[in-house]
Amino acid sequence: MKYYFIAYKDKYGKDFRGLPWIMPESGFDNIHIAKRVKEDLTKGGFIDVKVFESKYKCLSPNTGWDYVEDNEII
Repeated sequence: MKYYFIAYKDKYGKDFRGLPWIMPESGFDNIHIAKRVKEDLTKGGFIDVKVFESKYKCLSPNTGWDYVEDNEII
């Protein structure tokens, strides 16, 4: 099974000490919901909002932008 997460920077372009903010904690199991949340975050002014997939339901707290970009869903 695949899980979908959203990585982003806040409205001021800040991330978490070089790591993306990631939501939700346990991922979405539906890509359509993840894409809808991405649209809402983008409309809300968040920056660098990306949907990415993982085979893991819980990600490491050290998940970085490289992992996000390597697994990004367009």
